[in-house]
Amino acid sequence: MKNKFVALGFFVIMCVIFVFCVNQKSDKNSGNASDMPPMENKSNLLYVVKEYNGNIAVFEENSDTPFKVTDVRLSDFPDEDRKLLNKGIEASSSQELSCILEDYCS
Repeated sequence: MKNKFVALGFFVIMCVIFVFCVNQKSDKNSGNASDMPPMENKSNLLYVVKEYNGNIAVFEENSDTPFKVTDVRLSDFPDEDRKLLNKGIEASSSQELSCILEDYCS
């Protein structure tokens, strides 16, 4: 029973974080995302956050070379997060990209 409450609490917290990220302003930067180049003019571009040489990196759609490599090591994360980042997490806007980076890099 206690595990169900813990799982429910975790789910509620994740939902609150998601809603916060969706509602945040796109010009708000924090952590490692602050030194990223402006991306507002690329509204139709898809970004992919994934592993690159053991770190978390950001790729533009269909690119094999990242335009941003963070100093955050993938080995610092649980297996489930590493699997997601090895596969790649897609972002369809700079706001969504900032939210993903805040989750993993702050």
